[in-house]
Amino acid sequence: MFFGKRKTTFVIGGETIDYDPRDTLIVKARHGFGDNLMVTAVIRGIAREHCELQIIVLAKHPEIFAGNPDIFRCYNINDLPKRHPILKKAVDLEYRPLKTHKRPKYARVHLIDDLYDRLPLPIETRCYQPCIFLRDDEKNFRIDESEKLERPLVAICPYGKANSPIPSKIYPRDKWAAVVKLLCDRSVTTLQFGMTSEGPVLPGAEDWRDLGFRNMAGLLSRCDAMITHPSGLMHLAAACQVPCVALYGGIESPLVSGYANNRNLTVSLDCAPCWKANLCRSPKCLDLMTPEQIAAQTLDLIAGNAG
Repeated sequence: MFFGKRKTTFVIGGETIDYDPRDTLIVKARHGFGDNLMVTAVIRGIAREHCELQIIVLAKHPEIFAGNPDIFRCYNINDLPKRHPILKKAVDLEYRPLKTHKRPKYARVHLIDDLYDRLPLPIETRCYQPCIFLRDDEKNFRIDESEKLERPLVAICPYGKANSPIPSKIYPRDKWAAVVKLLCDRSVTTLQFGMTSEGPVLPGAEDWRDLGFRNMAGLLSRCDAMITHPSGLMHLAAACQVPCVALYGGIESPLVSGYANNRNLTVSLDCAPCWKANLCRSPKCLDLMTPEQIAAQTLDLIAGNAG
């Protein structure tokens, strides 16, 4: 169906896999956690329309796919030799170059659509909802401790990866501190996710860092909302079905990576979205997205979902 008609056998980590292109689809999921989460949406779309297929995933972050009932096997792509024959049979789920999303033709094309367009088979009804399947111990990670916290619970991720291709999208630390204070003044408990290596805990925030991705997902699923920039945790919130205030500003476009159920905060500027890796000298896009606006949108989002 996909890459010839010849059956073959692969050996991975001592496990033998019989590959028949008529009933097996192998895909590569590369890049970061958020990218792998978007691949889960594509896999769900494939499985809904082609239940006869066995889907094998070669993943940069295989923990994202653990327990996924739509997947036959998942292997860490980093553990495979560069010339392993299975790599030649795999569909590389990759995006168009980032620069193409600046063009009018692709200005409204979601990254998940980029992944679907790589497939060798049509999907009539595309799924755009990432998913993650947690074990009971992950769902209940530190549940006794979290249940003692005053609600509502809002997860925040104020920092980002040092090697991000667009580091300018990170909201300034002093403004983040103002957001947390405004929420604390309204009796909102903020839980800071991320890693200790990224930066200090913001004043007033609870320190819930360095949990591991799947344990963090378990805790996030019990939160009332999340605030972060476009990132892996924004996609994780979508997978956990937790509403998110996504801080896009003027750097990126939510049409390309956002979710309809989120509050995707943008600014109205002729230069936005700019997709610049480095901020300009006077970044109006970050100043126009005020802590007061972010806090108000978060409170409104929580109130709407509580109803």
